Amino acid sequence: MLDFWENQLKFYFTNEEQVLLPLMKRTQPSTHRFLTDHAYIQNLVSRITDKDIDINKGAADLTHRIDDHIRFEERELFPMLEQQLTAHQLSEIGAILNHEVACPYYKPEFWKN
Repeated sequence: MLDFWENQLKFYFTNEEQVLLPLMKRTQPSTHRFLTDHAYIQNLVSRITDKDIDINKGAADLTHRIDDHIRFEERELFPMLEQQLTAHQLSEIGAILNHEVACPYYKPEFWKN
């Protein structure tokens, strides 16, 4: 879990924040949720790593939180941005966010190769 956080998810969150936040309206509830989710997940990883909580409960909560965050992005955040941004902006965002650090233990979309 820590390896996945350090080598994949942390980078993705940082990249998302650097790319998307400047394009989001600070007063929108979705912006608050976006940042709150990222902070909660980062804090939860720290708490599990520091053994502040039971690893089984923490891992279950982490799984649930990441899944909820992905669904939020897919169902609310990204459709909202698609309405607000130009096709060119969306294409640039896609290119930046798709350029991720490879995780040595997981190959996304393995079925496409």
